[in-house]
Amino acid sequence: MSSTTVTDGIEDRAAYALGNSADHAAVRLMALDHFLDPVTRRVIDQLPLHPGNRCLEIGPGSGSIARYLAGRVGPTGQVAAVDLDLSRITPGGDLDVYEHDIRDGLPLDGPFNLIHARLVLVHLPERYVVLRTLTDALAPGGWLVLGDFGDTPMTVYSSPSDSDTDLYTRVVYALQHVLEGHGVDMAWADATHAAMRDAGLHDVHAVEHAESWSGGSIGIRMHHANTSQTQDELLQHGITTADLDRFRELVADPGFFARSYRFVCTRGQRPLQ
Repeated sequence: MSSTTVTDGIEDRAAYALGNSADHAAVRLMALDHFLDPVTRRVIDQLPLHPGNRCLEIGPGSGSIARYLAGRVGPTGQVAAVDLDLSRITPGGDLDVYEHDIRDGLPLDGPFNLIHARLVLVHLPERYVVLRTLTDALAPGGWLVLGDFGDTPMTVYSSPSDSDTDLYTRVVYALQHVLEGHGVDMAWADATHAAMRDAGLHDVHAVEHAESWSGGSIGIRMHHANTSQTQDELLQHGITTADLDRFRELVADPGFFARSYRFVCTRGQRPLQ
C-alpha cells in the first residue's frame, strides 16, 4: 500500500470540544483505545475482511484501529484514515491519511469493503446525512461499523462519601451538557440500528459494553482529560474550580468505583445487489 497525506480545505463549523491537538488529548485517546479497542476488534473480527480489501476509517484518533485494519488487509489492500485533526496519527507505508471534514463528503472515491467510525457521528448534527454518505460508499456486500457512547445510568459503586458521589454525578452530567452544546446527541447510539436499516443496510446488529472503572485506572482518566479540556465551559455550568479539584482527586483514588460510559457498536451490510 502507498502512503499519502492529503489536506483538504476545512470549513470552520461549530467547534469540536475535544480536539486531538489539545494538551490533554493524548490521555483521552489512550483511555479510549484501552476501553474500546477490544470491543471494536471483536465486532470487526466477525466480518469477512480479506487481504486486498479497501477500508475507510473516519475519526481515527490515535490510529489504533486504522493500523489494525491495515494488518488485516495487508500490503495489497488499502486503509484510508480521515479526520479533522491528524496530529495524533502518523501515516506509514500501509496507511493513507486525509485531513478533511466528512460532512463535506469523502476525500477519496469508494467503494470500500469496510467503513468504521467510532465516536464521530455522535458529535455531528448532520449524522444522518453522513450515514447516507458512508452507506453509499460501501461496495456491494461491504460493511459499515459505527460505535458511539449512549445514555448511561449514572452509577457510583463505591465512594468516600455521599457528597463525593453527588459531586461526581454533577460534574459528569455537566460535562455531558457542555458536549451537547457542541452538537452531541447521546440518543444517537440507540438510534443507529434503525438508521442503518432505513439506509438500506441488512444484517444490522448491535453490541453494548460497559464496565466498572476504579480511580486511577486507564479508562477513568478520560474524565480527567475531558474536564481539563472543557474546564472553561464547565465553570459556566455552575461547576467550581474546587469541584473540579475534588473530582480529579476522586478519579485518581483507587477506592473510588463508578460505571463507565455505555458503548454501542452497530454494524450493517450493504446488499450484494
